[in-house]
Amino acid sequence: MVILFSPCYNMVTKELIPMNVKIAENIRAMRKERKLSQEQLAEAMGVTVGAVSKWELGASVPDIGTIMELADFFETSVDVLLGYEWKRHSQEQAVEEIRQLRIAKRFDEGIRAAEKALQKYPNSFEVVYQSGFLYYLMLDREHAARAKELLERACELIGQNPYEDVNLMTIQDQIAMCYAYRNRYDEAVERLKRNNIGGRNDSLIGNLLSQHCRKPEEGLQYLSKALGKCQTDLYRISLGYANAYAELGKFGEAYDIMKWMYDLCQGLRDTSRVTYMDKGDVRTLVVLAEISAVMGDGEKAYAHLKQAKELAARFDAAPEYSMKGMRFFHGMEEATMYDDFGDTAREGILRFLEDDEAAPHLRPYWERLMEEELHGRAGS
Repeated sequence: MVILFSPCYNMVTKELIPMNVKIAENIRAMRKERKLSQEQLAEAMGVTVGAVSKWELGASVPDIGTIMELADFFETSVDVLLGYEWKRHSQEQAVEEIRQLRIAKRFDEGIRAAEKALQKYPNSFEVVYQSGFLYYLMLDREHAARAKELLERACELIGQNPYEDVNLMTIQDQIAMCYAYRNRYDEAVERLKRNNIGGRNDSLIGNLLSQHCRKPEEGLQYLSKALGKCQTDLYRISLGYANAYAELGKFGEAYDIMKWMYDLCQGLRDTSRVTYMDKGDVRTLVVLAEISAVMGDGEKAYAHLKQAKELAARFDAAPEYSMKGMRFFHGMEEATMYDDFGDTAREGILRFLEDDEAAPHLRPYWERLMEEELHGRAGS
């Protein structure tokens, strides 16, 4: 490999600057990639074969005009042709250093590294964002102003953003919390409200309203929406875990997480009345029954399915699709809830029994329940 330390013309400052380049290697590689001889490349560039040979040997470097022509000819950028990689590599090292110091909570060192990197790369989104995030995670009034300044600059550079889990909304939320760290709670709440797409900030808004803004009634409204969403999310998460564990043959773990979800929900319900949560419990109990059956625990499968059947009958007799009956809920009780389980809770069980995978495990226990129901009617 031939590495040259050659001058390059800076089009902004109009000065010659030193740069570590690999142009000799790149010209040779790009020429061969296109199956061109040195003679053909020389003809295309209007130079001698000897000039091309010297370029590729590293004995000389094309002038800036020829470098631009070569880049155009090879359909690449001047930076790529020159092998101008050290700056990007150095920038990546700076970003990683800031990130690692943040993770280790070595904030004093992190600040020094961040400010040094910001002087060198003031227009790099990664440097600016990682520096702002470091200041942000110090979670105090002293550093919140600098965090806000850097995060706002990161918003201006968002077009460079390479992170999947960072976007304008997440950065705006962080900026809002910078106001909270400076005890400017009302401004923080208003910013969070403006960025509350899909209720993503309900818990933060509710917490700030209740704890710092002395607005408990409004805070309870937001906290209630957050609680309802959390309960729905937890159900989806638990079901996802159960399906993943089942695919891996870890049926004990699948059962445990669904049972945890079921027990957790009991603390959120008013057991003296029918609630929408009853229908959710029916579905959870059917899943627990199926897992138990797969594990060979017939009695537990039967018990869960029987409980699901009885709860479904209770719900279907007086269905409730509002949030009434959910403890700690202070929101819009008249809001209607929706699900894809079935038009009725019993229909949901029957649809589950029609599933090709679930049916063989659960159908014997359901048939047993139907026989018991039939005998009970006959006996009465």
